[in-house]
Amino acid sequence: MKARHVRICPRCESRDVERSHRRSPLDYILYALGAEIRRCHECGFRHAMFNKRSVPLGRARQTCTQPVDEV
Repeated sequence: MKARHVRICPRCESRDVERSHRRSPLDYILYALGAEIRRCHECGFRHAMFNKRSVPLGRARQTCTQPVDEV
């Protein structure tokens, strides 16, 4: 039995992250290269996941309920 991977939002660290529909040609290219397109339901951040690396896709909603740490 496979272990379920818990996805965490790189922006707000929420665990409420699900797969997102591919919308743009860039999404399809990233998917073809092996990325998983994800969206955080907490802050709306869309990103492509390559193993443990995240590539941002567009802007997130500004209604994040959890604090965002500045880097």
